[in-house]
Amino acid sequence: MAPRLAEWLADPVSGALDGVLAEEVSFYSPVTVYEGRADVMHIFAAMAAVLEDLAITRVAEDGAATISFVSARIDGMAIDGIIDECVNAPGQLVEARLLLRPFDALRTAIAHMAERLEHHPLPSART
Repeated sequence: MAPRLAEWLADPVSGALDGVLAEEVSFYSPVTVYEGRADVMHIFAAMAAVLEDLAITRVAEDGAATISFVSARIDGMAIDGIIDECVNAPGQLVEARLLLRPFDALRTAIAHMAERLEHHPLPSART
């Protein structure tokens, strides 16, 4: 399986993930869990806007799972992390998990994401 989320975050293209996200996809962020295709796609788009210069530094694959090691910048600070992705039998993303460090950069990323979500709420929060 290719590291779909990591590749998309490194070079986002509008709608490119729509067809590969399962309807019941779950995303485990450093702050909370997001459920469902619409909310997860919204969070991924926000992440792409907040993280700068994301690059994949290493990939490990094991059947339906891919772990991508990534580096990026936020407000000039270096941040690195791991994106863990799992797909179902048809190859759709059903689960993704993001781990980021160091804490100062993570805290900055959380603040930027909170501000973005305040101005652009999740689809589930709009109904």
